[in-house]
Amino acid sequence: MRRWILGVLGVTSAAVFLLLSYAIVEQQVLTPKRAVAIVGTVEIPFADFDKAVRYQRVQLMNEYQSYYKLMQYIGTQKEYQDRLDQIEVQLDNPVDIGRETLQYLIRRQLVQQQAQIMGIAISHAEVEKKIQSMFGYDPSNIPSTANPSPTLEPLLTPTAGTPSTPFPTSTPYTEQAFQELYSDFIDNLSVETRMTEANIKQLFKFQLLADKVRDEVTRDVTVEEEHVNARHILLGLMNRELALDVLERVLAGEDFAELANEFSIDTASASDGGELGWFPRGGLIAPLDKIVFDSEIEIVTTLVETQFGYHIVEVLGREIRRVQEEIVRQRRSETYEQWMAEVYDSSVVNTFDWWESKVPTEPTLEQYFRNQQQQ
Repeated sequence: MRRWILGVLGVTSAAVFLLLSYAIVEQQVLTPKRAVAIVGTVEIPFADFDKAVRYQRVQLMNEYQSYYKLMQYIGTQKEYQDRLDQIEVQLDNPVDIGRETLQYLIRRQLVQQQAQIMGIAISHAEVEKKIQSMFGYDPSNIPSTANPSPTLEPLLTPTAGTPSTPFPTSTPYTEQAFQELYSDFIDNLSVETRMTEANIKQLFKFQLLADKVRDEVTRDVTVEEEHVNARHILLGLMNRELALDVLERVLAGEDFAELANEFSIDTASASDGGELGWFPRGGLIAPLDKIVFDSEIEIVTTLVETQFGYHIVEVLGREIRRVQEEIVRQRRSETYEQWMAEVYDSSVVNTFDWWESKVPTEPTLEQYFRNQQQQ
């Protein structure tokens, strides 16, 4: 009986040991290597996905802290509080963060593959310079006075208008200070995301690579084109007879600006004589835009009807001008996203969902603020 009991205990202990060993091996060896997606022939392992999700959570918490501190300075603002609530909801839905992060990792792999085809590469020196720049350190100006505020660029698109966090007054900034700050930054980020220094440098490298690929893809985006300078008088759709009368007075030579100030319902331009300023093609509502660009430098002799009313228009000038930077950025963004979509559609991409039960839920806001206090 004793031998039988000892035998059973031995078998049971061995089975428990094997189960525990397998669980440890699965968690620490098998799962980290298991693919969450395959792009072409390249697998994206769970280990990279896990770090990227944690990093994205930290980015959301950085944004949360920025708004929180700003509200302490200027008081509660509804739009800021709404964003804080939105971030809390995002953090409470880790699978959604996981899906967005997985798409980012897939796009990153596609960009890297396309960069290789384009012959675009990033050197070690460029990565080091990017790191130094992020910390406000210039080795050619030692000692310098800087106000270092290291913040890695977000994996995903940040919310527009994210406020910056106030930082202390500048102090002399030496190479030693930079190295200490950089080392502390690596250590703190490693605790929160499990990223190593090599992972972080790889992130810098990709940011530089993505910028170069974007520049290459969007280099033919038009930055100069024909602009027109015009002014108008707008009257409501219920006032066609009045609009015709005002048009006759304009054509008869009465002062356009005075008539605009008296009759135009476009409050934004009426007090300025109806001036619309310089704008490129597509800068106005479609029917008005077409008339303006098809006309000579003169008063348009007919009413232009749009959903806003009847427009009396005078073209004041036309010339080739540089497009506003905001419009250039928008066009480049649209061109790049269209290119990215085409690359994605033409590539073989397989994604999996087994990771949903293992997606990181840390760090939490409580952990993040506790770490910030300790730092």
